[in-house]
Amino acid sequence: MTQQSLSSDWAHDESGDAIEKRAPRTGASRVLKPNRGQIEMRLVAPDGLIPVDHPARGIVDFVEKLDLARFEDAIQAKEGQPGRPAIDPALLLSVWVYHERLILPPP
Repeated sequence: MTQQSLSSDWAHDESGDAIEKRAPRTGASRVLKPNRGQIEMRLVAPDGLIPVDHPARGIVDFVEKLDLARFEDAIQAKEGQPGRPAIDPALLLSVWVYHERLILPPP
């Protein structure tokens, strides 16, 4: 048996024998190209990006003290089961409260 190149136009069975000629592939090639405008990836602790006296810290502290068991119980992603993990309800609530604070500042 002769060595076949990877770009052969012939299909082969399990024994390596040619069985039929393949139709040429048409259309544009699908290629993942680098995104030269992509923002640089850095290893940064998110906590270090927020100043110590920033209002977001108080909101996070407040929300973390809340009992969010009802939200957590509604999450269908469970340990040991397939599926993607859910986003922490405390994080979602913190972002929502912070957003509302920006829209409706205190009187």
